[in-house]
Amino acid sequence: MVKNAGVEGWSFAAPSSIHTAVAELLPQEVRNRIVEHVKSDLVKTEPANLAQHFRSLQPI
Repeated sequence: MVKNAGVEGWSFAAPSSIHTAVAELLPQEVRNRIVEHVKSDLVKTEPANLAQHFRSLQPI
């Protein structure tokens, strides 16, 4: 999905216990485009509240 989206940068979130392991499994070209790492389990987070977990989505 990330390869085909044509987006220059993206944020990656995963629980801290697996974050590094999952990130290392991503292809290098995908990892190079990560602009923000969030080490948090956001699976049960309400969609309306997701943006507050990402600095890159906060208004300046």
